[in-house]
Amino acid sequence: MRKSVGRETAGKRSTKIAPQKTFDADALLNTMGGMAFVASPDYRIEYTNEASRRKIGRDVTGKPCFKVFHGLEERCP
Repeated sequence: MRKSVGRETAGKRSTKIAPQKTFDADALLNTMGGMAFVASPDYRIEYTNEASRRKIGRDVTGKPCFKVFHGLEERCP
C-alpha cells in the first residue's frame, strides 16, 4: 500500500503561518562579553557592540579605528 505524499484532506487546509525568522546581529554581538567592531574599507568604525562602548566610554562610530584603538594619526602598518 502506498501512502500519498503532499495531498490535503478534502476541505481541510492548514492555517498555520510559519514564524518569521530574522537574524539580529546586534542582539547576538551584545550578548558577547568581548569587544566587537566593524570597520569600513577606509578604516572608519561603522559598528561597535555594547561591550566596546562601555570599555571605550563613548560612541566612536565614524572615527578612524587606528586612532580609537591605537592613538595613531595614520592607519596601522
